[in-house]
Order: sequence, then C-alpha cells, then structure tokens
Amino acid sequence: MMEPIFVFSKHWFKNVSVYFACVFLPLQAIESFAVTVKDIAQMLQGFGTELAETELPDEGKTIEHLLESHTAKYRNLKVTFQMFFI
Repeated sequence: MMEPIFVFSKHWFKNVSVYFACVFLPLQAIESFAVTVKDIAQMLQGFGTELAETELPDEGKTIEHLLESHTAKYRNLKVTFQMFFI
C-alpha cells in the first residue's frame, strides 16, 4: 500500500504567513474509500428499509422480541462498520 504524500506550503494573507498542509492520497486509496462508503450506505439503506416496512404487532411480548431483534441487527452493523476502519 502506498503511503500518503504530505505537502506543506506557505502563503501570505494580509501580511500574515499561513502554512497549509495538504495530503494527497494515492488514487487506489481514494477508490477503496469510495467503495467502503458505498457498501456502508447500502447496508444502512437495507436496515432503514427493513425498519420502515416493519409493522408493529399488537402483543407486547412480540413487540419486545422485535425491538430486541432490531437492536441486535443495529449493533452488528456498528461492529461491521468499525471493522471497515481498523
């Protein structure tokens, strides 16, 4: 994997010297990040659609089970997202 390239430049604004730090990432890193963002967006879209289309039942225990199930899926998504950025 290629390392990012750091570029520092000095500019003058209203008699004040300002330093800028720019990071140029290799194209492969940018493309990889874009794919990761797309994958995460698709997972969130699927989860959101599932939540929106879920009809709440009339029984309390069934609602409780449904909420526990959705909470478990949400927590699994969070873990999956964290693994993307390790």
